[in-house]
Amino acid sequence: MKCFACTIASIVALVAIFTCWRYSAVEQPLFADKEFANKTMDEQIATFDDPGRLDRELASVNAEIEVAPTAKLLRKRGVLLAMQREFSLAIAAFDAAITLEPEDADAFYNRGAVYSQIGNVQDAIDDYTSAIEADADHSLAYSNRGMEYLQREEFDAALCDLQIAIRLNPDDHPGMHAMAIVYLERDDKHDGDVIKAMQLTKKACELTNYEYDLYVETLVEIERLLNASLEPDG
Repeated sequence: MKCFACTIASIVALVAIFTCWRYSAVEQPLFADKEFANKTMDEQIATFDDPGRLDRELASVNAEIEVAPTAKLLRKRGVLLAMQREFSLAIAAFDAAITLEPEDADAFYNRGAVYSQIGNVQDAIDDYTSAIEADADHSLAYSNRGMEYLQREEFDAALCDLQIAIRLNPDDHPGMHAMAIVYLERDDKHDGDVIKAMQLTKKACELTNYEYDLYVETLVEIERLLNASLEPDG
């Protein structure tokens, strides 16, 4: 049997080979709303199973805004436009909401989520930070900011944010999966990092009834790493 140090060294070497667990920004949730908090953007859109429902909702919101514009209505307009992938118009709606309510954490968060979708990482991070400044318990903002740091391979910052996000929301499975990737990809790996990654990924799989292919694929690769590290040399 291999010694523990040799096992860890083998795992570290194998981690450098497997890349299928790369995180994708499409995992991030868009709505700052309990109904949608742990759903991806595509899943959120799918909740509107009637193809015309988005158009009807948007028309209704626009009519209300014409009568009495509020930050909440403008934020809802932005969300609906984002779900239609009208990202520039969505950002404009969130801009207007923030102008009316400069401390609207959800408006900052949702605008940041749109920036994430279009690949504008720094603006996304700035908006998530503003959301956290407005609401220190905004778990989604911590989670998404951590995922953006992960995209930039700023692993320490990502780990810090994701730990806070999961403490605030123990069912944050996108955050769990992202944290697992941090443990797998950071350069200064510690003993037990791969085990932590496996535990986090397994929990994310359990929370989603093993229906998220990306989580399952990550779990399979981690188990392969662990099994390969225990195989005898030669």
